[in-house]
Amino acid sequence: MGAFKRWQLVTTVSLGMAAVGCFSNTSSGGNSSAGGSSSHGAPTPLPGTKVAAVATLLQATDCGDLLGRIRTDITAKIDAQAVLLKKGEQYAQYAGNVYAVRGGVADSAGPSSFNASSGAPSSSGAAGGTGSVPASSGNGASAGTGGATTTGTGGATKDTGGGAPTGHSDTNTQIKGVDEADIVKTDEKGEHIYLIHGNTLFALKSWPPASTQIQSSQVIEGTANEMFVASGKAVVFSTLWNQGDIVPLKQTGAQTLGYQGGGGFGDYYYQPYYYGAPFTKITTLDVTGSTPKVERELYIEGNYLSSRRHGNTVRTVVQGGFHTPPVFQAYIEYKDPWGKAYPQAEIDAQVDDWRDRLVTAIDKTQISDWVPVDHERINGHIVDAMPRCVDFYAPPPALTAYGLTNVVSFDLTDPKSALGGAIVLGNADTVYANDSTLVLAQQDWRYETHFLQREQTTLHVFDLTDTKTTYKASGFAPGHVLNQFSIDELAGSVRIATTQNIWQDWVTILPLNSDVKDVPMADTRMHTDNRVLTLAADGDTLKRTGITPPLGVDGEQIKSARFVDERGYVTTARQTDPLSVIDLADPKNPKVLGELDIPGFSDYMHPLDAGHLLTIGRNTDPTTGRDIGLFLQIFDVSDGAHPMKTFSFDYSPNGWSQANSNHKAFTYWVPNGQTDGLLAIPYVQYGAGFMSSLDVFRVSTSKIVKLGSIDHTTLFSSGCYDMYGNQSPYYYQNYYCQQPEVRRGLFIQDKTDTYVYSISYAGVLVNSLADLMQNLAMVALPSPDNADHRENPVLGTSGGGSAPSMGTGGATGTSSGSAGVGAIPNPKPLPAADGGMAPTPPAADAGVAGSGG
Repeated sequence: MGAFKRWQLVTTVSLGMAAVGCFSNTSSGGNSSAGGSSSHGAPTPLPGTKVAAVATLLQATDCGDLLGRIRTDITAKIDAQAVLLKKGEQYAQYAGNVYAVRGGVADSAGPSSFNASSGAPSSSGAAGGTGSVPASSGNGASAGTGGATTTGTGGATKDTGGGAPTGHSDTNTQIKGVDEADIVKTDEKGEHIYLIHGNTLFALKSWPPASTQIQSSQVIEGTANEMFVASGKAVVFSTLWNQGDIVPLKQTGAQTLGYQGGGGFGDYYYQPYYYGAPFTKITTLDVTGSTPKVERELYIEGNYLSSRRHGNTVRTVVQGGFHTPPVFQAYIEYKDPWGKAYPQAEIDAQVDDWRDRLVTAIDKTQISDWVPVDHERINGHIVDAMPRCVDFYAPPPALTAYGLTNVVSFDLTDPKSALGGAIVLGNADTVYANDSTLVLAQQDWRYETHFLQREQTTLHVFDLTDTKTTYKASGFAPGHVLNQFSIDELAGSVRIATTQNIWQDWVTILPLNSDVKDVPMADTRMHTDNRVLTLAADGDTLKRTGITPPLGVDGEQIKSARFVDERGYVTTARQTDPLSVIDLADPKNPKVLGELDIPGFSDYMHPLDAGHLLTIGRNTDPTTGRDIGLFLQIFDVSDGAHPMKTFSFDYSPNGWSQANSNHKAFTYWVPNGQTDGLLAIPYVQYGAGFMSSLDVFRVSTSKIVKLGSIDHTTLFSSGCYDMYGNQSPYYYQNYYCQQPEVRRGLFIQDKTDTYVYSISYAGVLVNSLADLMQNLAMVALPSPDNADHRENPVLGTSGGGSAPSMGTGGATGTSSGSAGVGAIPNPKPLPAADGGMAPTPPAADAGVAGSGG
């Protein structure tokens, strides 16, 4: 497909939400020279213009092509904004106690939800740079191993671990065979456990079970998120905030684009995007030896969103990194200091001057002014490569929200492998991948027919065969998706479950784009509309092929979804939980086979087999809708027309599990040679005093039997301290131990027994499934090291090629500074993202950087 040869415009351009990184509707878009060219003859249609809506991505041919089209698009948006400014119909920045007027009336309050610095909501979702953790003086120091491993006496005399492990559980993933990163991993044999604890990677020798102990540790630069372990390698993802040690800081200029008469791109605009900007660090380590060895260190600008591993190919999805200077700032005075309106000619002259200065500055930009560059540490130096311009894809003008989604792929076994992937302009929200297809979903807000505001989601589909990330097609779906389980692909059919919120009462839901007039959403609802849709590629356009009737009742939201082969399962809830079973055997004619209404709702659905679902959720009072507790349920869906609940396990007292919101904390495993499965979930009791445990169950298709709880509560008193140095097992008094919860559970099996490993912030306990009351081993972990360790590299220069020469990377330090169990952490509270005190610790183990700007 030729790069940017099709120019199709979106319905009704809305400048406040338009993408800075999209391209105008020209056929040339600049030459292929290094500097590119700017073509200003084809402005973006003005707001209110109705044109065909498409989402097809178009690929850049080279950096000159990319630069020319960025220039053209920005200029077109400025031209359109200038028209609004002359009419006083768009907010301008505050100037002289006067805001831009709407319809000739001054708006003294200004917009309540408008980012005046850019004309649109913040794109990267990154928190302010002042919230970064200060650099640690102990750069490169390895965290201590903490207290020594303790072997319990009860049951310890048993000859545990007879021979090698014969099986073990893995991270719970959406698609079998497609690995997802997590905070706990095992190696292929089950003889080692790898754990991210604070900002340290711990390697534990986990076999034989009674001899479980810490083998080594390695400090990770930045804030560690999650990891992969495969083929003797560990790939760890962490977040850093640039302090001038990744990308050089530039001096603040006295003048900025369109600010105080500035006539060009001043250095000022780099400050919000480089100083304090988030970077995702990807550290690859060799873990085959007794001590991890750093092999590769990559720095990708933006927030870590998600990742997948297909064999030895790792794909990391990073949000953000598009450098958008404040080109939409406009200080237009509509009234003089005495409140008298200026003549229209004077207002027009102000706007024209503003527009001309911006366009002149835009024509002087280079590609490095706009797009991020991948960085790598080589021999102690951080160097950058030429931008991956040909990996850039963009939709037609004004479709994408601010930001950028960078899919970075590499071979984890080869530290010199070239980086590949795809870069899509606009921030993706959700990532789905099976063995051959990647789907990026990004919520898109638009003013549609008759200017009625509606929700819709843009879907971009990529082919993953041959280790590449090849663009395939794009399209729309109404509403928004809940999470990755709301998306699936089978045999070329993309299935998606969405909820559309309706803000205007009694709005008939009309077709959202021109390719679905034959299957309109014609149901009339007041509040919400839940659907399952199917889409298929027609060339490079993803077109809707089928749609269900509304699911649930008006006002309900989708709470969970799961696609299993040719079936879809959706739960919606407000006070009750309708479970809908959907037949997707014919993608052009999806059918709702049956529904089951029960109190409460399911947060996560896990297939036991083709006809049964195991769910975790919340029980609610059917009358008031009040949450009355955590519960597990089994549903028989073998007869899709008559789904039945076959069993429910209700928790008492009330509590919460990380598995309610994170499927990776839900460990379900069927041991070799057995038909029933084992389930392990973290549980925090808060109804009758604090308790944190790993709860273990045996699950059949008709029954859930609790085998026991492995309690970690007593472990916290030895290692958690509040800011005053007092022991405290409670997370709301202690920022440093984070949530005092069991985080994960896993199973390792040999020929004679199955062993349960429970991991919390305090330590690791090992128990035999035959006797969960007795600990075979206890490994105490030190208080989590949350310092943002910086390696203080030497900043290099541009590599000058498409990719730098790959070296082995500078190894992080391995000094033996101990942080033994019970050591009081730094008594200074960790700063919040906005630079204030952190009121509570993170809610999830592997959460990415904050989503609020």
